[in-house]
Amino acid sequence: MQRLLCDKFCLVRVRVAVACVSNDWHRTDGNDPVDEMSAHLDLPVGPDALAAARQVVRSALVGWGFDDLEDVADAVLVADELVSNAVRHGGGCLSLHVHARDDEVTVSAVDGSAVVPRRRDPDGDGGRGLRIIEALSQAWGVEDLPDGGKRVWVRLVRSA
Repeated sequence: MQRLLCDKFCLVRVRVAVACVSNDWHRTDGNDPVDEMSAHLDLPVGPDALAAARQVVRSALVGWGFDDLEDVADAVLVADELVSNAVRHGGGCLSLHVHARDDEVTVSAVDGSAVVPRRRDPDGDGGRGLRIIEALSQAWGVEDLPDGGKRVWVRLVRSA
């Protein structure tokens, strides 16, 4: 399923993949999230990318049944940090991916730079992003891509 999100600044293509073949979202009961869902967002380069990423992550997780607002806020903050770092240090964020399976959510950002994120001392210009990600996540990592870019991923676990 593909949807177009339009606002006065950009056109964003969102591709939502459902783990099953049909368009039905299968739930184990009325309150549990879908067993496996994913969303892919092609982002504009620049500051509009942050708002688009936040909106899509929030909407996707709530739509998938993640009703704990703190969990959703954590995922939105992680997405914001990933996209911000990709736009600022990675030559622009090309895409954002959100994948939910059972109680885990993985948020990843793909950009065109091969430079691996590194921890640095906070200052007036930044340096807090990886500390925030490490505090909120179960795990995070970097995957090199064949085109010379990278995917930075963060795995979050739903609160009990």
